Amino acid sequence: MIILRTKWFPKKKYIAFAFFYFIFVRHGTKLTENVIRHETIHWRQEVELLFIFNYLLYSLEYLIRIIAECRKGGRLWPTRKMVDAAYRNISFEREAYRNEYNKNYLKTRRPYSWIKYIRKK
Repeated sequence: MIILRTKWFPKKKYIAFAFFYFIFVRHGTKLTENVIRHETIHWRQEVELLFIFNYLLYSLEYLIRIIAECRKGGRLWPTRKMVDAAYRNISFEREAYRNEYNKNYLKTRRPYSWIKYIRKK
């Protein structure tokens, strides 16, 4: 993967994001082994779903989770906290966050492992 440092994205709240064969890193942030592993997990997810289907499923699941958070909170429009909770509960993110500290995960990861993270626990 090619690491690109940029001033404009990702947003200040995030350190990096994977897009095709690139990892975009916010200029001035420290890139750790765990962040690289997290983004590499996302890259594997993207490859498994031929990139475009990954982005479609990711967006659809994010929208569904935001709606679920709103319903749970009895609100019509989500708060920042609800949006953050929805993001953290996307199956692709759950797999990456749960395994970013596991140094052997990329060696042992099975294809489509993100599927087991779809159900909220």
